[in-house]
Amino acid sequence: MDSSQRIVPPGEGASQPFMPGELFTWKTTGATNGGAMDFAELDLEASVRVPEHIHHAHDELYYILEGSYRFKVGDETGEATAGTFVLIPRGTPHAWSNTGSGPGRVVLAFTPGGMSNYFRELGPLIPDLMVGIPDMSKVDPGVLARAEAIMSRYQYEIDGPPLT
Repeated sequence: MDSSQRIVPPGEGASQPFMPGELFTWKTTGATNGGAMDFAELDLEASVRVPEHIHHAHDELYYILEGSYRFKVGDETGEATAGTFVLIPRGTPHAWSNTGSGPGRVVLAFTPGGMSNYFRELGPLIPDLMVGIPDMSKVDPGVLARAEAIMSRYQYEIDGPPLT
């Protein structure tokens, strides 16, 4: 994607695999828009879920395009299907799970921009971190220290287990 591109056609953007079953297609990032936002389509395989976590410096927004999900935002838990909008204010514990029997697709945004770099930096460590789920004591201490430094830099905190 051209860093000055303001109109991004379907299927274009910077593709980035992250956790198993997740594929980001970044349409714009804070690096290319003066820090305003990160905006992506996120393709998700069935059963993908994330641990409860907190973004202390970013608001997070989802718009469901395809699939069925369960979201927990603070104390509120709800189902989300096509057309559902989810707002996660910074500092709010949250988690989600693809509860559908097939793949799904969502629009994802962070404000201000900058979280796309978190995914880029942490991505190479994911295979080594996955061996520790659910027992992080199995993860190499050096890998864990690097992951914790990245999370700290982006003010990201894991706060609990994934939704079931």
